[in-house]
Amino acid sequence: MVVLLCLSLWFVLPNALAAKQVPAAGNQHENSLEIDPGSIDLKIKEIKKRLTQSLAGESEQTARQLGVTLFQLQERTAKLRDLETIYQRLMTALNKKIILEKWVRQHLHFDEADLKKTA
Repeated sequence: MVVLLCLSLWFVLPNALAAKQVPAAGNQHENSLEIDPGSIDLKIKEIKKRLTQSLAGESEQTARQLGVTLFQLQERTAKLRDLETIYQRLMTALNKKIILEKWVRQHLHFDEADLKKTA
């Protein structure tokens, strides 16, 4: 069971690390990517689950069964931790952005169109 789990982590993690690119050509405002805090929260939960499973599968026996070294398994776990940190920072930045936008609307009387023009 642990071996199958580790195998799935071994092949799935590179896809999780791939970032979506925003096209560079054209107007920067038109190419901006809206990020949903709910989807980021789900991603964090998924990564935490994978991290727990990865930690449970770190053993010499599992490494031999996968045909890798224990160090490589530990590197994978470290990459998952790094990925979790990145998503946590993204969530913090999104929350701060939402708070700032609310404050700007309340205190400076800007609407959404004005906010997009200044971004």
